[in-house]
Amino acid sequence: MKHFLLLSLLLLPACTQVDKRTFEISLKNETVRPISVGLVKNGPPQEPGWIAPHEVAMMAPHLTDRKWGWVIQPGETKLIGPHSGKFEPGTQGILRIYAGTPTIEEMLAFSRDDPERLDIYLWPGKSSYVIRYGGARLQAVAMEESR
Repeated sequence: MKHFLLLSLLLLPACTQVDKRTFEISLKNETVRPISVGLVKNGPPQEPGWIAPHEVAMMAPHLTDRKWGWVIQPGETKLIGPHSGKFEPGTQGILRIYAGTPTIEEMLAFSRDDPERLDIYLWPGKSSYVIRYGGARLQAVAMEESR
């Protein structure tokens, strides 16, 4: 019994399915100020290109005075990707958007429901959004891809 339990624990990581997913996002900033955008995940595995501001602060506090992600100016459209990542079951890709150009340290003050922060849960593949203010908060309007 002891050997079976040990063998089960050793094989457990091999049973975890990890999928590779690729995202390509077109974003148009229709606000009156710049927005800062980046990709994060809500679960494992952790990997470069998918690190949230709070994770940077924990792993490399000396970098918190720097900017995070990409900046999109008012009226500008930016294509992000194609950008790939590995995802365990239940983990989702998220496009995180902050109003303005805050540093990583300043981003830590934004709560999940802050009107100046927006999280868009992504489906793999191509997507397109217009970012604007509605009701005094950031909002995303999904646009159909023209093919």
